[in-house]
Amino acid sequence: MAIKNTILIKNGYIVTMNGKSENFLGDILVENDRIKKIEARIVDRADQIIDASDKVIIPGLIQTHVHLCQTLFRNIANDLALMEWLDIIMPLESCHDEETAYISAKLGIAEMLKSGTTTINDMGAANFATETAYAVKDLGIRAQLGRTIMDSDWAPEYLRHDTEKGLVETEDFINKWHGQADHNITCGLPIRWILTTTDQSLKGLKDIAAKYHVPIHTHANENLSENEVIFQEKGMSTIEYFCKLGLTDHKLQMAHCIWVSEKEKQILKENNISVLHCPSCNNKAASGIAPVPEYLSGGINVSLGADTAACNDNLDLFVEMRLAALMQKPRLGPTSISADDVFKMATSEGAKALLLDKQIGSIEVGKKADIVILNRSIRNSPFNIDNVIPALVYSFNGRDVNTTVVNGRILVKDGRLVDFDEHQLMKEAEYAIKKVIAKAKKLNRYQDKR
Repeated sequence: MAIKNTILIKNGYIVTMNGKSENFLGDILVENDRIKKIEARIVDRADQIIDASDKVIIPGLIQTHVHLCQTLFRNIANDLALMEWLDIIMPLESCHDEETAYISAKLGIAEMLKSGTTTINDMGAANFATETAYAVKDLGIRAQLGRTIMDSDWAPEYLRHDTEKGLVETEDFINKWHGQADHNITCGLPIRWILTTTDQSLKGLKDIAAKYHVPIHTHANENLSENEVIFQEKGMSTIEYFCKLGLTDHKLQMAHCIWVSEKEKQILKENNISVLHCPSCNNKAASGIAPVPEYLSGGINVSLGADTAACNDNLDLFVEMRLAALMQKPRLGPTSISADDVFKMATSEGAKALLLDKQIGSIEVGKKADIVILNRSIRNSPFNIDNVIPALVYSFNGRDVNTTVVNGRILVKDGRLVDFDEHQLMKEAEYAIKKVIAKAKKLNRYQDKR
């Protein structure tokens, strides 16, 4: 007989995000990795009991666009335009080794777990994708991962690799990590930038996507100067070019999508492409404001991500929710986007983007037990149960996270990581960034902009 591990969460105010948008005071019973019961009062015995009195229970937050390999580069390249920022960050990324790549991923995951994120979609790297996967496995977060290909002449020489090598390693990564029982990893195909990937690789990735039924994850239409360069090279935008090559047939996930034409919006809608909105990084780099209300009214799925700690400088999805709600209002008016819209982007719509909406994104019986418990505090008081979603978007933040449960495992308790020494992780991060910078200086790849 299989061993059952159970958790009973008692007396919390539950925000379900189910189809009826039900919110109520009650209990949740978790059995192994699934939610078994949600009732006003559950009397079953359990291995662990969590008293959630005066607390709010929400579905685990979902970040659909992050760069774990860049977490170490926080606060190194600030107040710069996107292309200037890349000139600093990409050389540093090339100076990772297995140890520093693992520490960078672990640092980012720890921050996100502590601030209520239970699922991520990582953009991957040309090197050390396996170290990112081990960090995901070790810390227990749910993730879509992949190995990115950078094989064109546009890719920096220090990151460029052989086309066949990239395609073989991409397929090897999927065979090793996709959907295995001992971790929470599914695979995608991250394409870092259209110009750093050859057409041969793009076509190869299309075949791999079809073979393994995995999504494609990329950046698109983020910056005007970037758009101009792409148009000069391809004669069309990233969105149009991906459509031309048939890449839109494979559950495409596109980060940013700021500068888009009506034709491109139609491509997004007709092909069920998910837009991955990253408000903080888009603002900080002055890339622009994505037309999110227009996407939503047009039936285009939009989700959220903090993007990269190397630009954003934090990975708290509560910050992204608040900014996503606020930044549209000067442009289109106070009712242009609601708190309900934004909270869906951080939960149920994120699950749809990652093709996991049958498993996560809401608190429902039978779904995976990805659950976050929030403290009520001075910062979010008084708490009005009739306006709980606006409170979550405008008043709560990552510091309010008390407990994070992923796949039925308690990973954060009382605001602290359960299985990892946070002070030791901070020391490892300081050591790792010094190691990367020393290597970059030795190779003459480091520009100090701090």
